[in-house]
Order: sequence, then C-alpha cells, then structure tokens
Amino acid sequence: MSRVITQTIIQTIIALSEPLIVSQFISFPLDIPTLQAQKTAFMNIAGFPGVVGVIDGTHIRIIAPSEKGDVYVNRKRYHSRNIQVVFSADYRIIDIVAKWPGPTHDARILAESGLRHLFEIRRIPANCHLLGDSGYPCKPWLLTPYLHPDQRSQLNYNRKHEPQSTKTPWSTKEALSHFAWKGATGTRKGLQTDNSLCSAS
Repeated sequence: MSRVITQTIIQTIIALSEPLIVSQFISFPLDIPTLQAQKTAFMNIAGFPGVVGVIDGTHIRIIAPSEKGDVYVNRKRYHSRNIQVVFSADYRIIDIVAKWPGPTHDARILAESGLRHLFEIRRIPANCHLLGDSGYPCKPWLLTPYLHPDQRSQLNYNRKHEPQSTKTPWSTKEALSHFAWKGATGTRKGLQTDNSLCSAS
C-alpha cells in the first residue's frame, strides 16, 4: 500500500470519526428492504446466508498524547486507536466506533458498542448476521471461524470464511483503501445512510 493511500485512509478515518459526521452520515440500516438487499448481495458474493455486514478492527496511528500516552501503545509498540468498522457488501461504512485506545481488544469494543445492543435486543432481526474474524466471539448474530475445526463441514466453512474466498470487504485496510480511492478519484457520490442508531457517538 502506497504512502499516499495510507495517508488518505488515515485522513478518511479521522474525518469520519468526528461526532457530527458520524451522526449525520453513518448508521446501521434497520429497515427490512435494505437488510434483505445486503443479504442477497453477500450471498451472491460469498455464499453466506443472512449476512448484512462485515466487521473488523484496524489500528490508526496517532501522535502520543501529552498525558497517559502509554494507554494508547498497542501490541506493536506504537500509539494508536483501535477503530471498529462495519462495511456493507458494496464497501459502504455502515457503523464505526473510533474512541478506544490501541491496546483495547476487538471483542471488548464490540461488547460495549451500540451495535451489539441493537442485535441483542432484536432491533436488528434475528436472521441477520455479521461476518467477523477470530478476534470476536461467536454469537447467533456474529459468524466467526472455527478455532479448531475437526470436521469436513467445519473446514469447508473456514475456507469460505477466508478473505480470498469471500471476496468481500473483509480486511478493513483493504476496504478503506477502496473507499478512500473512490473518494480521491471523484467516483464516490457521498456517504449513503439510513436513519438509525449509530454506535460511534
């Protein structure tokens, strides 16, 4: 990934993390027609039934804060924020949580997010799922790989779950590169949204 693209990604995340932007432009779809359209799109791409979004986390490097800077040092020993992002099948950002220090585990960010609450209270229908990696716990609404597959069906499931197999916006950096590139080349027509709760506020 080129330095220019990397800087564009960082600038995109910083801009999207502003509360005013988040509340105005980014929200998880709750209406049935939009959710059904996402299910169809993911089924056509990856063969996973009921998937309405892909969730992942990425570290955005930051300048060390003047106070409690060590709180932001991640496992790779640089200062960052761990950003949780959910993408639709067409690379739209439909949920973002950008307030957590780098060392925070992906599972904790999800556990304390508004998005988890929407799934748990069934504001998002029970037959809707997110696709996530092994950094997240497996839940009825969150499909993750088997950690120790020992059956053929489990091995097949894991193979289909891999990014190169699904051809979905699985890697956050890959998806953000796609998103930022479209914006830089003028092909993005602005952020598309739904009127619903966003967990980044």
